[in-house]
Amino acid sequence: MLQIEAAGGRRDELDIGGARRGDERTAARAGRLGGAGVRDRVGGTGRQGGLRVLPDRQCGRCRARRAAQPVDGAARRRTRCGRCLPVDDQPVGRWRFRRAACHRSRWLQRLRRWPGHRRFGRDAGRQVAQRGGRPFVIDRVDRAEAIFIAGGDQADYINLWKGTPLQAAIERAMARNVPIGGTSAGLAVLGQVDFAALNGTIDSARALGNPYDKRITLDQGFLTGAGLTGVIADAHLDSRDRMGRLVTFLARMVNADGWLSPAAAGGIGLDVETALVIVNGTATRLGVGSAYFLKPTMAPTVCAAKQPLTFRNVMVERLSGSGSFNLPMWRGTGTTLYDLSAENGVLYSSQPGGSVY
Repeated sequence: MLQIEAAGGRRDELDIGGARRGDERTAARAGRLGGAGVRDRVGGTGRQGGLRVLPDRQCGRCRARRAAQPVDGAARRRTRCGRCLPVDDQPVGRWRFRRAACHRSRWLQRLRRWPGHRRFGRDAGRQVAQRGGRPFVIDRVDRAEAIFIAGGDQADYINLWKGTPLQAAIERAMARNVPIGGTSAGLAVLGQVDFAALNGTIDSARALGNPYDKRITLDQGFLTGAGLTGVIADAHLDSRDRMGRLVTFLARMVNADGWLSPAAAGGIGLDVETALVIVNGTATRLGVGSAYFLKPTMAPTVCAAKQPLTFRNVMVERLSGSGSFNLPMWRGTGTTLYDLSAENGVLYSSQPGGSVY
């Protein structure tokens, strides 16, 4: 999903394959669910496969309530019953269909029992990708004053946006210094190297135990945010214990994948409820957590399939307060320095107490 801030303060949201992976199979029927206002849906196919701004729809009981209770639009939406179609600010996807009318939920259950539903999902995904190249969408992005990429599943962005006119439009916006940001999956696709999650996600223990696990799918050639050349980014670092997998991603980048040298590679991790604002190459932290800047000092000692990772002396700078970090120089002020080492698949820290965060 793209959220676009346009001139005059108008904010549009474009659903272009931003639902969680697997939900593409519902996108072809999304055109039959409501959503009004400034939100324009790109993903509802209809019979003619065209782009539509969908009308607001609700059941007879809620229409009667609305007529009897003339309140503002937000309160009207709250009066809707459980049988109504979802409100217009909820994303198209599996959860939305479960909250839809009962007969639509039964239709979705029948669809999932159909042996061909996965092929149906792939076809719907291709239709969504085609809408990413529509002149309407490209024009919105070309006139945007700010772009924010929502969370979800970064595999959707890689599969449906990479190599399309939409990617080119976002890159033109970045060249015009239009602010661009993202959360979770939206953050993951902003570095030069991305954890694409094409085969699902992975936790730190599995990543450290096998750096070439099939679920570790790295990608480059998509978007690269300002100051993020040579960088791979990851979110929810503390709450989901992702420091180990971020170290593994760095090992893959500088080892057999051969994309970057240790001096050119870097990793950035963010805790939950934490943002990193980059202006002219200088990063400052906002929120309640910390930001972590990782830099390898040498190539991995052992980084091979089905063998635990050994990767020593990865330097870490933790930004927790009001300091800043210079990305071109890869040096911070007001940061805490320590190093991490993976030995036979186990991550060690030089900090007192051995904490990796």
